[in-house]
Amino acid sequence: MQDWEREKTLIEHRYQTNRMTWAEQYALWQSEAARHQESLTSSEAQANSRFISDAAFFEAILDETLQNTDWPRDTAISFEVLPEQSLIKLDVDLPEIEDLPQSIFTLNRQGTEIIEKEMTQKAVREAYARHVHGILMRLIGIALYALPFDSVSICGFTQRLSKATGNLVDDYIIQCTADRATIQKMNFSCLDNIDPINAISMFNPNRKISSTFVFQPITVK
Repeated sequence: MQDWEREKTLIEHRYQTNRMTWAEQYALWQSEAARHQESLTSSEAQANSRFISDAAFFEAILDETLQNTDWPRDTAISFEVLPEQSLIKLDVDLPEIEDLPQSIFTLNRQGTEIIEKEMTQKAVREAYARHVHGILMRLIGIALYALPFDSVSICGFTQRLSKATGNLVDDYIIQCTADRATIQKMNFSCLDNIDPINAISMFNPNRKISSTFVFQPITVK
């Protein structure tokens, strides 16, 4: 009986000691959790404030993304980020139509020789129009992927010889504003079947293009 009493006392002592240790650890955890939550709340508030106002932060991200983008033809891009409007504005110096191939290469009937065949002017203009619209579609995708904004406003211009002055001038030939919701409706698993000219048409573009794919200058809105 005495041994049992001693064992009982020892067990109760151990229990009380463990309980006090647990209570201290729990109190410490609660204190650390409160500090962590306070720090997290402060960080979220700072992030939200930065998200709303820090255009330079987002411009740096977009600039790095564009710097790492390869283009088949010389394509210069300038941009502006407006976080308050959830908007990305892009200005694109498009390649010239003369920069695109003017001929195609095919095999002869016997399949033994490569033949160069000159493209018709209409075919060259069509390829150029598809290339221009493809540049816009690619930039829209890049911008919306890089930044968590809702819209992209994009303008494309090319250099043309002014008949009035004889100097090269910038002529804007296409403009559109694309929204994320519409882009997300596209079937990204079947991009090869998407025509960029038709795709840009979803955004009511400002453009003047004839049935033979001749671009006319536009007034940017």
